[in-house]
Amino acid sequence: DAVYDDFKFVTKEDLDRLALGHLVGTNMLRAYMHGFFVDARLWKRANALVSPFAYEQYRAERVAAKLEAERKTRITVERKVVTASPPAIGSYAGHVPPPLLRL
Repeated sequence: DAVYDDFKFVTKEDLDRLALGHLVGTNMLRAYMHGFFVDARLWKRANALVSPFAYEQYRAERVAAKLEAERKTRITVERKVVTASPPAIGSYAGHVPPPLLRL
């Protein structure tokens, strides 16, 4: 297992996407089952050239995920909406003369 630690497994479609298809048949690729092993450093360079803004996109997704997780942990206060007057005020309102009710 330690022999292939410095290699990345890629399929034929991955090679075409990374524009490394011309390396098939050279000693830069090792054929294995349904794909190839390519040197990890070469794969990183090729991947960086194909998608130069991948890191910025990854960072934006991570920041959005952290903000969303932070929002979920916030304490929300549910406020009760009072539609009717409390009984003390209602009973008091019956004893107050009408001119004072127009506040």
